[in-house]
Amino acid sequence: MAGQPLLEPLRDSLRVLLGVPCFIRRSRARDALLVTDAPRRAPARDLLARLQASGEWTARAEPGLLQLDPSPALWRRLILEAPPCTERRPEAYRGFPSLVSCALRLSAAPVPPELQPTDPLRLTLKALEAGELDALRDELPRILAVLLRNHMPLPEAAGRYVLSELVKY
Repeated sequence: MAGQPLLEPLRDSLRVLLGVPCFIRRSRARDALLVTDAPRRAPARDLLARLQASGEWTARAEPGLLQLDPSPALWRRLILEAPPCTERRPEAYRGFPSLVSCALRLSAAPVPPELQPTDPLRLTLKALEAGELDALRDELPRILAVLLRNHMPLPEAAGRYVLSELVKY
């Protein structure tokens, strides 16, 4: 993937907010976007208070770690800032035809930010930044099928993030 990692702006703002030298990585937890070892350098309760006061992050403390996920307000911002889909032709994207098809379907469904499910968006952002397109190609169509079958809102922003990244390949 060319350029800056997808989640780097979030990491930068977290580094400032936490105020201690620490790692901030993609979380392996399904319910968290990022993880940090900041509690090894500052009291966890102080860090949790800073995060809560910011209104942008929710956090779960684990021994020596904080699992971090965007607050509803930050998810809304990430959804609104998702790159627009400027190309609707599948042949404009290289490789991963099933992923392109799924992303085009997702991005074509205008859904208000507050209704878009964040679990698929979280999975998408982590997979895209890691370059795990094979895993995303397998998982995202399954998620789309379940959402469609249950008449649930679609994560439109996930489709737009996928398409913006596939244009880079």
